[in-house]
Amino acid sequence: MRRQSELAFNGVSASGPDRPQWIETSVQGTVSSVVFASEDGAYAVIRLENTQHGESVLVGALAAVAEGQDIEAWGQWERHKEHGRQFRVKRFEALLPTTEEGVRRYLASGIIPGIGPKLADRIVDRFGVETLSILDHYSARLLEIPGFGKGRLKQIKDAWSSQSERREIYIFLQGLGLSAAYCDRVYRKYAANAVEIVKENPYRLAREVKGIGFRMADAIARHLNIAPDNPFRLGAGASYVLATMAEQQGHTCVPRDVLLIEAARLLAVEEDVAATGLQRAVEDGTAVVDSAAEEPLVYPTDLYRAECDLAQIIAGMTSGSGLPTLPPQALARSRNWTMLNEAQQTAVLNVFQHPISIITGGPGVGKTTVTREIVAIANSLNWNVALAAPTGRAAKRLSESSQAHAQTIHRLLKWEPELSGFAHNSDNPLKHHLVIIDEVSMLDIHLAASLFRAFSAETRVVLVGDRDQLPSVGPGSFLRDLIESKCVLATHLSEVYRQAGGSQIIVSAHRVNAGQLPEMQPPQSSELSDFYWIEQEDQEKLVDVVCRMAAERIPKRF
Repeated sequence: MRRQSELAFNGVSASGPDRPQWIETSVQGTVSSVVFASEDGAYAVIRLENTQHGESVLVGALAAVAEGQDIEAWGQWERHKEHGRQFRVKRFEALLPTTEEGVRRYLASGIIPGIGPKLADRIVDRFGVETLSILDHYSARLLEIPGFGKGRLKQIKDAWSSQSERREIYIFLQGLGLSAAYCDRVYRKYAANAVEIVKENPYRLAREVKGIGFRMADAIARHLNIAPDNPFRLGAGASYVLATMAEQQGHTCVPRDVLLIEAARLLAVEEDVAATGLQRAVEDGTAVVDSAAEEPLVYPTDLYRAECDLAQIIAGMTSGSGLPTLPPQALARSRNWTMLNEAQQTAVLNVFQHPISIITGGPGVGKTTVTREIVAIANSLNWNVALAAPTGRAAKRLSESSQAHAQTIHRLLKWEPELSGFAHNSDNPLKHHLVIIDEVSMLDIHLAASLFRAFSAETRVVLVGDRDQLPSVGPGSFLRDLIESKCVLATHLSEVYRQAGGSQIIVSAHRVNAGQLPEMQPPQSSELSDFYWIEQEDQEKLVDVVCRMAAERIPKRF
């Protein structure tokens, strides 16, 4: 076999399945079959024929490997409990075959569009082992083959050129330390421009290629000898710190001074140098500085747009709506109206007299009862009602409690993976008279913005949730902030109904919200409670207590 390039190899060379697993070794041979290959190129299982070990099974990132292709792979031998001995690939390099049979199988594999098994036989029968050289330098000689026209020549010439270009790009990227799977993603994104783009600004990969973050892009930049104070690096570092604080700490924005301290620490530069990186991030469109506040705040651009859109949409909904209001007398004719307490009646009334309203309160205060009543009244008016929640479990619980169909917000808005967006948006709004969203405390700022962008001027919106629950996993604290802004009418339910107040979890939760300690006295031995106070100061023993509670005591008692 002849290799197209020589990659630097830092490791111990070894050859054989019996070597210790910590030693990196290499295998070389011809792909006899591709057993499995994921669409994204991140994982494949192939069979490789080689003179040393016969047929071997290789697993790992083997993007764009085809049957009949010759490769050299680096990695470790391992023994799978079901599939036996196999070679775990860390990186690999495509090799061009040097035997006539190898060339024949390579071309017949379909790796070159326009060449199938029969045409491969005709080409190799004519040119033998020189076939690949002919394709590289003298492709016009293919016309020597009977029945080979100029149209087919151009098709194969273009395909071979594209394949050669792709191989060279992969070799360049692998030399920078990228795995085959990431090489495939970079090539899909940039195609023939990949080398030029990576050399000019490898930090683009962090923004534009899935899975390649700042740290990987920074490692690539070091391979390319890009200076630590390069503006692209500084800008990417500032954006990375900003995004990390949003993702890990839930912030939609960060004080400018705090950001510069963290960015300087990450980039190992002075704060004034980090400030130039922030300016670069702003110019690149990945960050926004809001100087209107007393202390300048820095936002990731997408979060800034989400907050601005939400503020504008909600202000428009509350400033004046053409939606008709339902008089209190009409609501009072509801079958269950007299069963509601005053706060619950107010919550229902607000829904039918305002375009947007909030119903909040702790566990057991009747939020579900109010929601069920709202749905019943809306159905009596022949309204088109939609109920949704952030998660599948919450949607199922909402459906059971309201006795109406409920779905996740993603299903309501119709998430389209191919577009990485929702079908329903400002250009294609939802067509419902009433939309009720439960467990709103779970909503992060991104999902909240997507939801409100999809509301039309004819839709009433009801937000239901407990403001005292933990905030969303994603950035933002949408429900709490909206209630504290007082720009939307909110009804706070406080009277405990669920289980007639018999749940000590619910009672304790309300005591904590009121600034009181929960009841810590153990129940009578004959009583079955859902709340127990256990004191244990030894951290090691605490772990054991929790494990025994979850594995033994709770299942046995309940």
